[in-house]
Amino acid sequence: MIIFGAMASGNGTNFKAILERIQDGSLKAICGVLITNNSGSGAVKIAEEFQIPVVHLSQKTHPDPDNYETALLNVLKKYGIRAIILAGYMKALPAAVIHAYPGRIFNIHPSLLPKYGGAGFYGDRVHQAVIDAGDTVSGVTVHLVTENYDEGPVLARREAPVEKSDTAETLAEKIHKVEHDFYFRVLAEQFQKLESL
Repeated sequence: MIIFGAMASGNGTNFKAILERIQDGSLKAICGVLITNNSGSGAVKIAEEFQIPVVHLSQKTHPDPDNYETALLNVLKKYGIRAIILAGYMKALPAAVIHAYPGRIFNIHPSLLPKYGGAGFYGDRVHQAVIDAGDTVSGVTVHLVTENYDEGPVLARREAPVEKSDTAETLAEKIHKVEHDFYFRVLAEQFQKLESL
């Protein structure tokens, strides 16, 4: 089974949904470690609940970018990580990490990329942009991570309707439900491919 590392900065709802799918057997994988840049994040509490090791790495712990990069690579090596999933991780990954895990770093974005992607498009900002544009459809995209925000190869998308009555908050709620049912399915398929390599 693939041992993956998760990286999260926020509430960790996608992280939790993935761990629950591992627990119920829907996703055949092992989460080896949670890496967070926010030691007060909800994801940390979830990792503790599921007895997953937590490592806090950030500009506070490693102000020098080279030291941060080395520390991150060392943690991934220490826990035998073969793939990385981003679950609401709000920092750019160092180029060395992306190069060390080509085609093995996955992210989920709350829009139908390439729409509403890139620097500054995260969380409710994405949903507000969708509403402001008058779009009738939004959704989620799972993609590989490259050095440019949200520009990596798209693996899969799933649509969700946008109603006239939707606000950024109600659309976010709708998109979260799609993410929780979708991300693990794409990961299951991708992990299976990685295992056969």
